[in-house]
Amino acid sequence: MSELVFLSLGSNLGNRIRNIANAVRVISELPNISNFSSAPNYESEPLYNPDQPSFLNTVIGFNSAGNPDDFFKTITRLETAADRPRQREKNSPRKLDIDILVWGNRISESAQLTIPHQDLQNRRFVLVPWNDIASDFLVPKINMKVRDLLSACVDSSQVIKQN
Repeated sequence: MSELVFLSLGSNLGNRIRNIANAVRVISELPNISNFSSAPNYESEPLYNPDQPSFLNTVIGFNSAGNPDDFFKTITRLETAADRPRQREKNSPRKLDIDILVWGNRISESAQLTIPHQDLQNRRFVLVPWNDIASDFLVPKINMKVRDLLSACVDSSQVIKQN
C-alpha cells in the first residue's frame, strides 16, 4: 500500500544548493517512490543555535510503498555520505539534514523516529515550503492542515524564498 510522505531537507555548510539538490535527486530515484513533488528552496536563519550560517531548506513529498524504519536508514546513509557525523552536538551546522515529517496517517514513536515529527508545527522553515506543495494536507495526531499550522505557528523567524 502506498502512503503519502513528506520530508524536510536543510543544509547550512558547503554548497547548500548542491547538497539539497543531490539529496532530492537520490530520493526521487529510490524504488517504491512515485508522485514526487518538491517545494522551492528557502533561506532561513538558524533557529536554535544562532552562531552558525543560515540554512537553505525545502520540503519534498511523494508516495511510497516502503516503510518508515527502512527509509530512515536510507536517509541516515545519505546524511552520512554528506559528511554528517552520527555523533554530534544537537543543532550544530551540517551539510545535510533530512527529517521525516509525516508518513501517511501513521502515528508512531521509537528511540530513533517519531512520526509525525515532534516539532514540525513550531518551525516556519518547514511549514512555509510545505505549504507550497500541500497546504491542504491534514497532519495526523495534530489534526490541522499545513496552512492552518503555518498561520498558528509562533516561530517568527524569517523564511525567504530563493529564486
